[in-house]
Amino acid sequence: METLTYSRISTRARCAMREHLHYELRLRPRQIQWSLDIGSSFHAAMETWNQGQSEEEAVAAALARLNEVAARIKDPVELEKLPLRSVQLEVMVRAAIRRFPKYEPVVVEHEFSVPIINPRTGRASRTFRLAGKIDLVVKTPDGGYWLTEYKTTSQNLEQFRMRYGLDSQVSYYTLAAREALGIPIEGSLIRVIVKTRTEPRRGETLDEYRDRLEAMYTQESDRLLAEDLVVRDEAQLELTRRELWAEVQTRLFEKRLGVIRRNPQACSDFGGCPFRAACLQLENWQDMYYVAKAQHDELSMETQTA
Repeated sequence: METLTYSRISTRARCAMREHLHYELRLRPRQIQWSLDIGSSFHAAMETWNQGQSEEEAVAAALARLNEVAARIKDPVELEKLPLRSVQLEVMVRAAIRRFPKYEPVVVEHEFSVPIINPRTGRASRTFRLAGKIDLVVKTPDGGYWLTEYKTTSQNLEQFRMRYGLDSQVSYYTLAAREALGIPIEGSLIRVIVKTRTEPRRGETLDEYRDRLEAMYTQESDRLLAEDLVVRDEAQLELTRRELWAEVQTRLFEKRLGVIRRNPQACSDFGGCPFRAACLQLENWQDMYYVAKAQHDELSMETQTA
């Protein structure tokens, strides 16, 4: 039985070849991508905080994750950016913890693997299951149950909110959480923080820069942080079931054809595809990547092989 995650599905939607290189060949780029790596490090901090640990422990978890990433940096120019990125990350973690309220936790760090159902026959796929990890489900004071997602963005909040209506991650996870937990999840509580573009001033020390960023996130919190409830009703979830089944059928059809599609229009997404060298088999492309131990970075081996 093959495991599909939301990340894998969304990667394939962007480019099937990229999915193949990342999930089948398990290639990971050696070149650091600061925006993505700060996002994953911020997420590590929020996981730590959700588990009931302190603000200082959450900051330590974030910096430890960023240092793990930075350990693969070979470019001295990029390595010089690590202290600056560490300060930015620390300030973001502290701002989020101090801004967002703590609601009653219902589920923390739950990995799931649920069947993908044919909406016409009610039968489960014999080839694929939907898997993932639910970071947190909370119960709000009004009695509602919500998935909780933490996001970092370079967009302003209004631009970021425009994605909520068609955000497939909210739909997939609401559907899967209801199946896996048996809880009437209403949707996602999305907590988003805007990544700063503010750089140190000439002659400013890192401590002075940290203090200035902390003041900015405190004084402009309404512009830089938000907590939004994104609902998914039954009609939306039924559409998601059908889309998920269509995803399975498309994969099976293309597998029978022996086709791995490429999408040149996605090559420039988010500043450029990190798998371009591997896709084009450029000279010495193997040196630009390493092979990960796990197919799905976010799952345990047990869930990956379910």
